[in-house]
Amino acid sequence: MIPSRFVNRIRTAGVRFFSAVDGCSTECSLTDYVSPLRVPPAPRPIPPAITSGRHRYCADAAHLINIPLLKGHVAAEVTLGMKNHYGSVTFLGNDPNEARLRMHSYLYPDQNPDPSKSVLTDINLNPHIRSKTRLIIGDGLFGNPIDNLVPPQRWAIFDNEDPNILFFGIDPVATDSVMCDYISEERLRIGSAAASRSYLQHAQSMGLGVHGHWDSFQSRQYAGINYLPVEGAAPALEPLAWTSPATSITPTGSGIERQGSSQ
Repeated sequence: MIPSRFVNRIRTAGVRFFSAVDGCSTECSLTDYVSPLRVPPAPRPIPPAITSGRHRYCADAAHLINIPLLKGHVAAEVTLGMKNHYGSVTFLGNDPNEARLRMHSYLYPDQNPDPSKSVLTDINLNPHIRSKTRLIIGDGLFGNPIDNLVPPQRWAIFDNEDPNILFFGIDPVATDSVMCDYISEERLRIGSAAASRSYLQHAQSMGLGVHGHWDSFQSRQYAGINYLPVEGAAPALEPLAWTSPATSITPTGSGIERQGSSQ
């Protein structure tokens, strides 16, 4: 659900909100879900504003920008970009909502009935999601390494300050991997276990992207991900377009961090 307090802060003409449930706001339209049988439309301008009815936002969109939050999850351990699309698809069954809840067990490392499978990989391999995702922007201005249901907290690895980071990537697996490294480092620093990477490893095995783990928090080096930390003001963002082959995994993933001012 998109709360009214969020919608009310964005009054720019042309911005529309879609939700799978009623009640998010009077300005929200209900969504429908992605079906692999639905033929993608030809690219087109933004469609006219929708005042009522159901809208297949993934299927009808020409481009997707995924904006996950830097946060952990009380059971799944991480909730990042790939998990964002858990609400973009419908689950088969007599009661789709019951099926959606039941499939949550595949997200939990200690409950997954078949560790060789990943529902998040299956969802993100849907052509309406995989072929249309142009950019992942990880919102790490604030964050919580443990819980997705409570407010953000200050992070030990950032000297008891907010993370104040934005992540930019074009590979969903690589971008989640980098964000997961920060979450795991903070979890370890405050006495919790590192977050599970099983869904990222499975996603790489299915060809969705490149999974990696940095060598250390101090150097933050990856063997298979082009990761470029950028500190400071906006002019420093100029070098973000680059080519650098991976040393051990192809195709090369991308995960980019900007740390500094949140302005």
